[in-house]
Amino acid sequence: CACAAAECGGEREDWILTYPPRSRKKRREVGHDQSEELAKRISRLTGIPMTVCMERVRGADIAQKTLGARERTENAQDSYGLSARFADDIRGKRVMLIDDIATTGATLSACAAILSEAGADSVIAVTLARTVHEQI
Repeated sequence: CACAAAECGGEREDWILTYPPRSRKKRREVGHDQSEELAKRISRLTGIPMTVCMERVRGADIAQKTLGARERTENAQDSYGLSARFADDIRGKRVMLIDDIATTGATLSACAAILSEAGADSVIAVTLARTVHEQI
């Protein structure tokens, strides 16, 4: 893990690490953001600086886990944005996007698109877990 940046190309300075944040409401309810905690630990292990450049759009409080695949995609696209104060930090960087779990990939896809549009050289997604959908 400590050499992840070198294995994926470039030096640690070429990278930033970020995560899609929970809504403020949900963070208050549970007292933490598991993706943020995971990102902090990966940052410490890799030496890649964590930048809180993603933000939840106001009013975006619908939990992804309550939605179907199509609705998750629409909700994720409407729920995240790039913090204006970090827009210049993204340009030309490789971004490691950390999330706790990937179910449909909607959140990761929406955030990766935002980061790419902001000028990220590349975006890789790292998750702790993935939901496995049973084949019928």
